[in-house]
Amino acid sequence: MKRFNEFFNKNKSLSILILSLILIIGITMGYSFSLFINSDDTEEQVARTDCFLLTLEDRDDINIEHAYPMDESEGNTLKPYEFTITNVCNSLEEYQVNIETLNESDIDIENIRYKVDNNTSNILGNQEEVTTYINSDIKDSRKILTGILNKDETRTYNLRLWVDEDAPLEVADKIYKSKVVVLSVPKQFIELHTNGGTVSSNVITREIGKQIGEVETSTRDGYNFAGWFFDEALTNGLDTSVIVTTKLKDLYAKWNVKSYSVAITGTNITKGADSVSVQYGGSNTVTITPNSGYRIVSVSCSDGYSATGVTVGSTSTQTATIRNNSKDGTGTCTFNAAKPYTIVSGNLNTVGSVVKIANEEFYVIGQQDSTHVKLLS
Repeated sequence: MKRFNEFFNKNKSLSILILSLILIIGITMGYSFSLFINSDDTEEQVARTDCFLLTLEDRDDINIEHAYPMDESEGNTLKPYEFTITNVCNSLEEYQVNIETLNESDIDIENIRYKVDNNTSNILGNQEEVTTYINSDIKDSRKILTGILNKDETRTYNLRLWVDEDAPLEVADKIYKSKVVVLSVPKQFIELHTNGGTVSSNVITREIGKQIGEVETSTRDGYNFAGWFFDEALTNGLDTSVIVTTKLKDLYAKWNVKSYSVAITGTNITKGADSVSVQYGGSNTVTITPNSGYRIVSVSCSDGYSATGVTVGSTSTQTATIRNNSKDGTGTCTFNAAKPYTIVSGNLNTVGSVVKIANEEFYVIGQQDSTHVKLLS
């Protein structure tokens, strides 16, 4: 001690300088350890994975060392770890960003909180675990975000990590080291065979290794969609929990044809039914019988339907075939009968002609079309 005092008295200026440096170093280390340990090397580092380039503005790992637990307001003050993703493929591609925890880390990821840009912060250990590692010295990997980029498009993120405020105080003596990695999401292209229906896209993409999930419902006029099937014979229906593999390439639509009610109406007739059920694009039959002393004078159907098999002028029972001509809806067919007539002058195709009905009443033809005449007295 005596020698130290003598040295101090003889070298006061040098001694004060040494003590000042020690104090400054101690303060600086204490502040740095409570936040991030960032590299001073500002040279960009680039990592290539599949279709994406990951450009790191600082070092390629994130370290937390001798850090105390902090709340989100404190975490938001930390210098962010900035990285940029660039799509170098020739098509739209999906990516995911993982945080890989290095083997040498001894702070549990349940005590690590992260925040990307201005989004809500989350506990790292609560995120989806990833079993595929990019680096070899990794003990855990968690997916923190996904995105989509077009060819040559870029996206920059700011990431902050800190020790969660609920972590035990003993984490101050531990370290956390991690790396940020970007991966192309493995995709499988699946063709939708609509069998006459329509969808927004005939090809869908799903992530390999994940459940296929719900698939868009197809639509088709005159048919009810009965689901997607894995096989062309339509025997193995879609299970949304099936895991997507490279073998899953096709889905096939099944349809049930719709049936519509067609009302049967008319005058002076006896009809076999008040209505018939007709499938879309199909047909059904019904009997039509003119009343005694009457004959069929007109046959007509509403738009999208037609009737054949009943002859104008007939006095006997006939079978009418009601056909749906691609009409997505209900309809009506009308059969009218009247008493027999004779032509007094002109003919049934000429307006102004005169006919005599049942030897009793005279009518002037006032209007006609291809299926019937309208008689005006």
